[in-house]
Amino acid sequence: MNTNSYILKKSFSAVLLSALSFLLSPAEAMAQTERPYVGGWNTYLPYANAIDFDTEDNDMYYCISRSSFFTFKHSEGVLERYSKANGMSDVEMAFLEADEYTGKVALVYLNGNIDLFKDGKFENIPDLKVSTVPGDKTLYAAHAEQGKLYLSSGIGLIIVDLEKKVVAQQIPFYSNNMQALVKSVTTKDNNIYVATDIGLFMSPLSNPQLFNSATWQKISSLNLNFLSSNAQNAFVATDSLVYLINGSNLVNINTPVNPVQKIDASSDGNLWIMTRESTNARPYAVKISSNGTRVDSIPAFFAARFKDEGDGYYWAVDGYAGLRRRSSTNSTEDWANIYPAGPTNAGAQKTWAKNGEIWLAHGSKDYTSWIPGLNQEAFSRYKEDKWRNWKWDILSHLSPAQQYLQTDAIAIQKDESTGNAYAGLLNGGVVKIDANEQLTTYKSGYLGVNIQGDTGSYRVTDIKLDAENNLWVTQSLVQNPLRVKTYDDQWYNFNISGINHLAAIAIDDLGQKWMAAGVSGSGIAVFNDNNTIGNPNDDYVRILGTGENNGNLPNAQVHTIAKDKNGEMWAGTESGIAIFSCGADIRQGVCNAILRPLVTKGFNFANYMFEGIPVKSIAVDGGNRKWVGTSVGLFLLTEDGEEIIEQFTAENSPLLSNTIISVDIDPVTGVVYIATDKGLCSFGGAAIEAGENISKPLFVFPNPVPSGYNGQISIKGMTEVSNVKITDINGQLVYQGTSNGAMMAWNGRDYNGRKVQSGVYLIFVVSKDGTQKANGKFIIHE
Repeated sequence: MNTNSYILKKSFSAVLLSALSFLLSPAEAMAQTERPYVGGWNTYLPYANAIDFDTEDNDMYYCISRSSFFTFKHSEGVLERYSKANGMSDVEMAFLEADEYTGKVALVYLNGNIDLFKDGKFENIPDLKVSTVPGDKTLYAAHAEQGKLYLSSGIGLIIVDLEKKVVAQQIPFYSNNMQALVKSVTTKDNNIYVATDIGLFMSPLSNPQLFNSATWQKISSLNLNFLSSNAQNAFVATDSLVYLINGSNLVNINTPVNPVQKIDASSDGNLWIMTRESTNARPYAVKISSNGTRVDSIPAFFAARFKDEGDGYYWAVDGYAGLRRRSSTNSTEDWANIYPAGPTNAGAQKTWAKNGEIWLAHGSKDYTSWIPGLNQEAFSRYKEDKWRNWKWDILSHLSPAQQYLQTDAIAIQKDESTGNAYAGLLNGGVVKIDANEQLTTYKSGYLGVNIQGDTGSYRVTDIKLDAENNLWVTQSLVQNPLRVKTYDDQWYNFNISGINHLAAIAIDDLGQKWMAAGVSGSGIAVFNDNNTIGNPNDDYVRILGTGENNGNLPNAQVHTIAKDKNGEMWAGTESGIAIFSCGADIRQGVCNAILRPLVTKGFNFANYMFEGIPVKSIAVDGGNRKWVGTSVGLFLLTEDGEEIIEQFTAENSPLLSNTIISVDIDPVTGVVYIATDKGLCSFGGAAIEAGENISKPLFVFPNPVPSGYNGQISIKGMTEVSNVKITDINGQLVYQGTSNGAMMAWNGRDYNGRKVQSGVYLIFVVSKDGTQKANGKFIIHE
């Protein structure tokens, strides 16, 4: 059966490219990837891997994946996306429940945090997240009814009042003084039912001592997993038996052949059972009546949640194809897959971005041993308002050891001169994606073979293009771990003082390669090929380590290296940042790192910046400022690194997580892309690469500035460190500053912090050396 994909009123097709799945999402999906305003945020999350959904009226549907949330208005075909960038308080969702009584939708996060969504706005209930109640606070199921949200958890039944926005009760259940695990909950006919590992309990909702589980009636002592109810019936199931709840009795109505994974009651009084064969994981869905008679079935189908509301459609989510819809009366109709376009996976090890085009490498790895994580989500690209996603197929006919022939894309680059993109795979070599999206893999004969016996992995740790468009490749656990594919497709390899692991490559102004050395930390290896790639006899290698006159690194475990606009090399280590200013040639003299102090905004590092903090990524923006990704959030430093301009955390901003994996900056737009362990987000940076001449006319955005706008006004088109003056129409100065690269951002306030009045404003720009000038104007509306 073919499957249609309904994405913003359009469909897309899947095209197999050898062992790769290629998915194209349509142009209408641009809303997710609009560039954030200066100072604004955006997220880049997948929506296809939906895990839960609900509806209040069979028209507005609410759907979540583990990392994202979207709504779908069925009658209008309209999708809307939501994330921390536009109101959500957290990431990593567990359940979603719509409450018809209050009109609120509860988003329940894995950590116990709860957002209430209504009319496009969010309210937060953090009570459970911050609770200090001891015990297992893992959440297992959710149910909403009449203004209450019921949560099944390891510490009992939790009841949340959706109108008062508080956790109203926590009800533990016990057997022989041992607390029971509450697995599922439902309500019917003003009664509440709780399925636990010690049995099924029931109580009237009007019970004045509902908080005391000793007052509840115990209907069964079975270890029960699932509850579901409709207006006519209530059902409960173990992993192998399905029961109808008949008063205070259980009636066995079905014994599925395969383990029960989920049950969902339909509006007609019947029940859908989701099973999965234990031998080959083939799913099956069957609909039974209250007496166990089979009514309908869907072979090879599994739903994490299923709705049969009598509206002529079956609705489901299965973790792969978003919100799914099919006719309930025509079994030959294709399933429509409804979700906003996005990347194939939330995770990204590296990104590459320029002029609004974004490439994401979705692989994973063990951060201490560099062992592949066998992540089959390959890479994604956003360009010209369209997402394209690649995913490695499992070759199921092979043995388990051979199934994952190419996984874990952990580095990504694009050669703008040819249009080719390159992905470095920790398990599978280097893949070239040419301008026609044809794939070429470089492994045997090009790359080194693993010295520990894993001969098929060809572990690539990083890739980098130099100024001549040669592709430099670092590898793990191979002889000669530095490789290069020249612009004319010649391959060479280099011995780096016997080191067998290199990563985190950066190239300085002389073309010297700076690389993190050693799996467990051996400092930095600097390689100089003397501008003769094909001649190994004049190569030079220098190892920079810890200790005075040996490199002076604060820690030998190096995670990232970046070159700034002054030619300095910034190294992020397991314990802070080191800066190398060794002159033009690494072969000359002593090369010791500078460990600069940083005492600002509440951070008081005793000896040097970020002492004791793992620094995972450093990126340099158009104003030569440093964006530093750490294990405790994202920092923006001044050019010299001696002052913190901004500190972003998951607690004070829409940053998805404090654990930063990599940071990359679009030099044309200034957008900062931050890959975290919870997904990719971006921040509208206030610096872009400057040209040699001031642009005429200057570009101002937004212009006109709309009424009520509280964001930054960006002025672009200047040379580096240009002087910028803004006056009103009468020539009175309201603001003066300097550009970061080619851009300056202004918050629309004067020197006293007052928002300026509506009217026409003039811009006067002079280059740093005074030889170039430009003028501009813009309008501010009240």
